[in-house]
Amino acid sequence: MNYQGIVNIQIDEIDRLSCVGSDPKRDRLIESMRRDGWKGRPLLVVEFEDGRFRALTGSHRYDAAKKAPFTEIPCHVISTNRWSQSGLSYDHIRILPEPQRVAALRAAGLADAADLCQQEIDLHW
Repeated sequence: MNYQGIVNIQIDEIDRLSCVGSDPKRDRLIESMRRDGWKGRPLLVVEFEDGRFRALTGSHRYDAAKKAPFTEIPCHVISTNRWSQSGLSYDHIRILPEPQRVAALRAAGLADAADLCQQEIDLHW
């Protein structure tokens, strides 16, 4: 498939960016999601040819949704074609500090993805 835009994806098809572990923020999100459903921003994910999706944002939201438990979560998807054309390596970009990740996405022509990552930064600083 060649998704692009925001779609609901089975949570088990998504590899999260990082493991959160026990965290008060995540625990509050779990309770909120159980009570109100998904109210947060979609995750930013990259679609890969193996049919899996790899997250660039949203580790807390992913973990909370998994424990709530949700079966699907909304995701802004960078399609396989767009990612391939960008020339970026997921393994490299996932370890960059957030400001450098934004710059790399923007330089690779993925301005919409860079904007979403920047919004994540703005909400946390």
